[in-house]
Amino acid sequence: MLFQAVEKFFSNTGSTAERFDAAEKGHLRIAERAPSPDHPHREYFRIDTEVLVRYWPLECPSATSLDRLQKVNLSGSGVRFQVSVPLALKQPVGLEITLPGPEPVVLRCSGRVVRFEEDERGRRQAAVGFTVISPRDRERIIGYCFAEQRRILRQRVRVDG
Repeated sequence: MLFQAVEKFFSNTGSTAERFDAAEKGHLRIAERAPSPDHPHREYFRIDTEVLVRYWPLECPSATSLDRLQKVNLSGSGVRFQVSVPLALKQPVGLEITLPGPEPVVLRCSGRVVRFEEDERGRRQAAVGFTVISPRDRERIIGYCFAEQRRILRQRVRVDG
């Protein structure tokens, strides 16, 4: 019973637990497992924030969207945002993301659509995983996410404190 609880815990962490006998004593082996396409594990934490986003299908670069300040879900591995036209799963897209600040930072990268949803009111959202992004731009996104997280936590302390 204890083993099953440990096994369940580790299955949710991206690791595996397996029972094996070594010198006739029960042992537990814990090992990392590679993420599967069905259960990807996030490398970076995500935040909800507002940034300028422009996107276009890579097979048709002239069909670019307008820059639009919008709420997004952002991480070092991708972004989820509202789109005006349907996008297909695995469709390659180009992205231009402007991180706000005293000196706004414009990042250009590309990715693939990993999820597309349309709600009952016709609002469309696409989640795009980055496929081509410079290490410097990824670090900028991660730094921005950390700074936003700190800002949000400071606001909560002021409101709650």
